[in-house]
Amino acid sequence: MHGRVLKITVVSAYFIVFFVTGVLTLYVGNLPANEVSLIVEPFHNVVFSWHLACWMVLGMIANYLWDLFGEKKGFADISLPALLIPILVSPIVFFAIWSLVQKDSSGMAKIDLIWPLIAFQNGFFWQVIFSKAAPK
Repeated sequence: MHGRVLKITVVSAYFIVFFVTGVLTLYVGNLPANEVSLIVEPFHNVVFSWHLACWMVLGMIANYLWDLFGEKKGFADISLPALLIPILVSPIVFFAIWSLVQKDSSGMAKIDLIWPLIAFQNGFFWQVIFSKAAPK
C-alpha cells in the first residue's frame, strides 16, 4: 500500500509542476511590456526550462511504458526504481535540449511549440543517445 501511495504522490507532483509551468510559460511568453513583465522577466528562462524538462521526462515515461507494454505487461508491473534510471541521466539529455533553444540578444529563450516536441522526442529516445556513446 505504501508503494502505491508513493507512486500516486510522485505522479501527482509531476503533473502539478507540468501544468503550472505550462500555464506560466504561456503567461510569461505573452506578457505585454509593463511593470508586471519586468517583475517576472527574470524567471522567464527558469519557467520555460522547467516546462521543457517536464516534456522530456514525459518522453522518458512514454518510452518506459512503450517498452513495458511491448513485453505484454500492464500498469501493475510499473517499477518506480526502473523509472528513476532515466531521471538520473535527465540533466545530460536536458543540456542538449536547452543548448539548442534559440535565445534573443538579452539571453531570453524564444518560446515556440517546437521545443516541447523536441524535448519529448529526446526524452523518448534517451537510451539511443546513451547506447551510441557507450564504449566499444
